[in-house]
Amino acid sequence: MRPDNVRQAGFFYSRRWSLFLLVALALYLAAMFGGRLWVYGGVPALDHPFGDMLAVLAAVDGSRAGYDVQRANPLDPYGRPHVYSRVWLWLRYTGLTERFNTAASVVIVALFLACAVLLLRPRGPGELILAAAVLLSPAVMLGVERANNDLIVFSLLTASVLLLSGKLQSRLWLGVGLIFLASCLKYYPAAAYTALVRAEREKRPFWLKIAVIVAGLALFLWWSRADIALIRARDFLQPLGRYTFGSLLLFCRLGLAPAVSGISIAALSVAAWMTALGFSARSEAALRGCGSIDGLFFLCGVSVLAFCFFSTTNYDYRCIYFIPTMPLLMERHGSPETSPSFRLILRLLLAAIMIVLWSEFGVATVRLVGKVAHQEAARDALVEAIAILEQVCTWFSLVVLLSLGFGLLREPLHRAVRGLLATPGTKPG
Repeated sequence: MRPDNVRQAGFFYSRRWSLFLLVALALYLAAMFGGRLWVYGGVPALDHPFGDMLAVLAAVDGSRAGYDVQRANPLDPYGRPHVYSRVWLWLRYTGLTERFNTAASVVIVALFLACAVLLLRPRGPGELILAAAVLLSPAVMLGVERANNDLIVFSLLTASVLLLSGKLQSRLWLGVGLIFLASCLKYYPAAAYTALVRAEREKRPFWLKIAVIVAGLALFLWWSRADIALIRARDFLQPLGRYTFGSLLLFCRLGLAPAVSGISIAALSVAAWMTALGFSARSEAALRGCGSIDGLFFLCGVSVLAFCFFSTTNYDYRCIYFIPTMPLLMERHGSPETSPSFRLILRLLLAAIMIVLWSEFGVATVRLVGKVAHQEAARDALVEAIAILEQVCTWFSLVVLLSLGFGLLREPLHRAVRGLLATPGTKPG
């Protein structure tokens, strides 16, 4: 068996190291939740555990009681309105209430961590340390502590990619349907349909799926137009402080005026995409022979990250979508066919991702030490330097990931276009 395909062949069978990873996660979460130690790990814990899932269930209770929870919800302990799709409010028909918050959140977190471990499936001590560093990072743990509904969307997308990796058209359609369900819940998962380009094998079903997807999303957006307008009108959905992720943040840290930053973001975004596209040919050669399922997960993660990064600002738990990119990166890094120069790029990329995921731990540590040492000026300067470094590393990570993503898409896109343009009765060349 080719070394590059070992991870794909053993997708469900990396048992020993995955078990070690699950044990480490369980011990860490027991300590954090039991001792309320989140602040020392760079995670801003709420007074109520699993606060984001609490918001969803409180909105369900409010909707059941007749309140217009998308404008105001008096049943939420923090007074938060419902800020997601109204599809979540259909949970009122299931009997779920705020009383089930802890039980529901534990199930959601456990399912998310199971999916994440299944994706990462470490093969040795080095990959175990890397996987633990990703999952225990403040950015990922922020979503876990809040039981944010992004964890549900992540699990749905994981299942959808597993279905897209199959050869049966029925499984492909089911995978398409799961992505559509996830898109109805949080909108942004529609970007994951990029993986369909690499998953599809027959031209007619592919373009039929594209037509169905576009029509379905257009109908859903039209149905949700009032909700979307209400959501976009809320300023607090554009976080610009700590624990955030997005293209705007670097320019905020540099103190640029809004008009200048808008132009700068547009220019830098175009430059980033063109740079990534320019290196896609080299990426295609470097990624040749990679496991197909790892490629699908990579495209899913990169597509969601890029959409969220360039379209708006988000809280740090959106960084959970770095997780689907890791299997391919680890596979390429460990492959004997990888050139030294490409392996160096992968190491720089992994280092940049770690800085992005762990920057809030550095900020929390600096703030704690600065408070004890009474060095407020030095503390604030170092915190600002860490924040700028984080944003620079985020831009670097996105450019490199996009380049790899374009490399994975070059040949499937050419094949799909040739299939569309081929005359009836001829095989696409």
